[in-house]
Amino acid sequence: MAGSTALLGLGATSFIGQILGGSMEGDNLRNMGASAVESAKSYKAISERQALIARTTGRIESDEIRRSDKRMIARTVAGISSSGVQGGGSPTDLIADQIAESGYRQSKAVASAELKAENFELTGAIQERNALLQARSLYDRADAAELGGIIGGTTSLLGAYAKAETLGGGFFG
Repeated sequence: MAGSTALLGLGATSFIGQILGGSMEGDNLRNMGASAVESAKSYKAISERQALIARTTGRIESDEIRRSDKRMIARTVAGISSSGVQGGGSPTDLIADQIAESGYRQSKAVASAELKAENFELTGAIQERNALLQARSLYDRADAAELGGIIGGTTSLLGAYAKAETLGGGFFG
């Protein structure tokens, strides 16, 4: 009888230990999941900031090109005018080409910056999605750990009860 009571006591201790162990593991995994969610928010904020910087840089670069090219075109016009060449033909074509090239360079700067910005946004979205998937996985593992603790604890308790019964001094008699 004393042996069976000791077995039941060990079974109950194991039951409690396994449930607490599963609960603690579940809590740790949930904390890791919460950290992954916070990482996802950070990835999104960082990528949005990088995209904003890229777009702003592109606009600034385009504006600098416009100002620089405007001065260059003005010097070209002044040079043509001071040389006594009449407007039309080659001088006009030269100025038109410079204006077109300036527009192209400005557009290129803005388009390049936009591509960089979109890349930052896409990369951030992928990182955010991966972090959220990791969080989901951690939350699922937390649920499984808690359930495993309950099942393991119950199995230990039932095993101890069965052994106590075989020794002839089970729970009921």
